[in-house]
Amino acid sequence: MPTIKCLIADDEPYARQLIVDYARRVPFLEVVATCRDAWEVAERLEKESVDLLLLDIEMPEWDGISLLKTCESAPRAILITAHRDYAVQAFDLEVVDYLLKPVSFERFLKAIYRFRKQHATSFDQRPHPENSALFLKQNRQMVRVDFSDISYLEVMGDYVKVIPKTGDPIVSKITLKEVLSKLSEEAFLQIHRSFVVAKSEVEAITTDKVKVGDQWLAVSRPFRDQVRQLWNG
Repeated sequence: MPTIKCLIADDEPYARQLIVDYARRVPFLEVVATCRDAWEVAERLEKESVDLLLLDIEMPEWDGISLLKTCESAPRAILITAHRDYAVQAFDLEVVDYLLKPVSFERFLKAIYRFRKQHATSFDQRPHPENSALFLKQNRQMVRVDFSDISYLEVMGDYVKVIPKTGDPIVSKITLKEVLSKLSEEAFLQIHRSFVVAKSEVEAITTDKVKVGDQWLAVSRPFRDQVRQLWNG
């Protein structure tokens, strides 16, 4: 069985550290990140390949259950809480297990082995969220943008504006470098320091411009050879 990469989230430092200590005692668990709230979790899921969430429910502003409902591509989760009241909602979300605080190591380990058994045959084949979509923060919420729905991206200072094929543009405070690290080079092409286009959406090309939908976007000199290759291809 490959290593299981887990992310641990709890707003209480002691409770968070306890789960970290438990996880480090399990040879096949790797803690890739620890978070204090659901916002941090959503942001880390954009950057990290995660197999399992060890998630507290009651956290500031955005609780763990709401996070799982919002982020459709979130990995499977083991919920950890001091309250029994959320059990029905939790299992409606098909969580792996529901642990009540204080959690013993034996109970923690039982939940981990349950996850391991459920995914023993399909572990390597499961897609991870970063392979199909971006999660961008806009107006204090995380918005999912499928790669297949992106027409082009425009840099606006410290922000990136995503122009989708359908719906309204999404503006998020994120660097272009971060976005490019998640996009497939086979599907997207940077044509300017301010523009990245979906290759499938390019309708026409000149020496210094590319047409995407109704928009003509500038092609800067350093990227012209790549654009010519797209044309020749």
